[in-house]
Amino acid sequence: MRTAAIFILLCLFTVSSIASGQIYDRAQHYMTREGVSFPHTLNVSDQNLLYLNGVGYRKATIFSIKVYVAALYLPTQTHEAESILAMQGERRLRLFFLRTVSEDDVQEAFTYNFEDNNESSPFLEKIKTLAKHLPRIEKNDMLEIIFNKAGVAVMLNKQQLAADSNPAFGMQVLRIWLGPKPPNTSLKRDILSYESLTTDD
Repeated sequence: MRTAAIFILLCLFTVSSIASGQIYDRAQHYMTREGVSFPHTLNVSDQNLLYLNGVGYRKATIFSIKVYVAALYLPTQTHEAESILAMQGERRLRLFFLRTVSEDDVQEAFTYNFEDNNESSPFLEKIKTLAKHLPRIEKNDMLEIIFNKAGVAVMLNKQQLAADSNPAFGMQVLRIWLGPKPPNTSLKRDILSYESLTTDD
């Protein structure tokens, strides 16, 4: 009876996960959203392992069109935005685009959301300079933003687009997604939902 009950629970978990568009593969340790697979961990150096903290969607317009799916990687998992901004070590945000976005829209979104989450920031000129390096992004492109003690770097399909050596500026860039006015409330909530990724028995 106990074996049968466990089997039923596993089946219910699988159905629930697929229905929500989220699949976690226990054997391979990755999560899949919209056909995009996110590994549970990232080896960014010999002594630097990052953990998947959560995955969420950027939605646009009143029709909630999915623009990209975002995955946040941290040295320590947490559901507290301020803890992430204050913690030491590298943090990475991966954005996999589900549709093409024009150069103007990409640059405007970065600048607008930065200003919206960093009132009276001394780095307004810096974000404008960084945004100018952002091109048109095609469907299936990956934009990765790396935050560490060297500052902030923006990569497109693993090629660096822009970088700034001020870590404080980097944390204000990260506030685009973790600040009081993220692109979507659900996006911020989901990239902070590391509890849902826990698979240890």
